[in-house]
Amino acid sequence: MTNGEFYALDNLLKDEKLNSLNKILDVINTTDRLGILDVIKGILEDENTIGKIIGSLTSDDVLELLASWDKIIKTTKLFINDDNIYNIQFLINLIDKVRSRGILDPIIGLLEDEESLGKIINSLINDFTLSLINHWDEITNDLSRIDLTNFKYYTLLVSATGEALKTENVKPITSIWEIYKLLKDPDIQRGLGVAASVLKHIGKLYVPDRGLAFEAEKNSKT
Repeated sequence: MTNGEFYALDNLLKDEKLNSLNKILDVINTTDRLGILDVIKGILEDENTIGKIIGSLTSDDVLELLASWDKIIKTTKLFINDDNIYNIQFLINLIDKVRSRGILDPIIGLLEDEESLGKIINSLINDFTLSLINHWDEITNDLSRIDLTNFKYYTLLVSATGEALKTENVKPITSIWEIYKLLKDPDIQRGLGVAASVLKHIGKLYVPDRGLAFEAEKNSKT
């Protein structure tokens, strides 16, 4: 034997090396007993399979995965947090309920329809909606002063006004005599009474030289 071979043998027979060698032999013996060694041997003898394994390990996806390993670990830690696990389960249950009720499919269809989605975005993001958001506190403050117990009267007034403004219902008045005739109509008489009542309530709010808005603002502060 050469000097190099004697040196290698002497190095291998050291106690710490023999201990490591015994552990390796134990691992080999265990894998052989479990049948794993035969599987590995079979794979190594199959050039086609070993080629696929090597190709997979050196693919762009695997290399990209290894390059992003730190990010993957951080993301994984998020999923093992108890609060996050609860939130994920809640989200999954919510999606399941939305889907089971047939709500999710229309939403997905809408997201895939670029034209419809663009119309919705444009309707939500425009000068009017931005102005609405900027004045939202003022609007809600003013709306809070509306007596909702009278809401049915508001709808009746709007409906009646819309009916009166229809082109086919409007008849031009060309003389004072026609006004005189109209005053005999009971509906017009009641309508004038309603208009007079509205004007009276507006007059109570109106302050000369300061206008209606001043009184409304003063009432909102009291």
